[in-house]
Amino acid sequence: MPPADPSEDELARHWTLSSADFAEIAHCRGPDHRRRFALQLCTLRTYGRFLDDYRQAPLKIVSHLSRAKNHYRSLLATLIAHGTNLGLAAMSQVTTEVLALAAELRKGTIDRIMAMSDLELGMQALLGTLPPRP
Repeated sequence: MPPADPSEDELARHWTLSSADFAEIAHCRGPDHRRRFALQLCTLRTYGRFLDDYRQAPLKIVSHLSRAKNHYRSLLATLIAHGTNLGLAAMSQVTTEVLALAAELRKGTIDRIMAMSDLELGMQALLGTLPPRP
């Protein structure tokens, strides 16, 4: 269903999340569940149905959705823009998400992966030398 090698334009058009999307994703437990939810949300919005198996999603799309800096910025923007309207529990959850992403960024893993070219990333994926997903 999703293209095997989407262009940057396709990624921007169909696989970019809004702050409202991030507010919904913030309700999910754990980074893997949030990533799967984001993938299914974009798939449903683009194709009108869910992926049968999220593990078959192209690596380029998963990498695009997993970019922690964009996620961090969107969560922070949500907290700033809607913090007073979210309620204490939701605001606390968004704050926790922001802090978790900041900790992930400190590891340098996302920055190292995002600095790779598509060729380097593909080679490491094929060779099995990418760090394991959380």
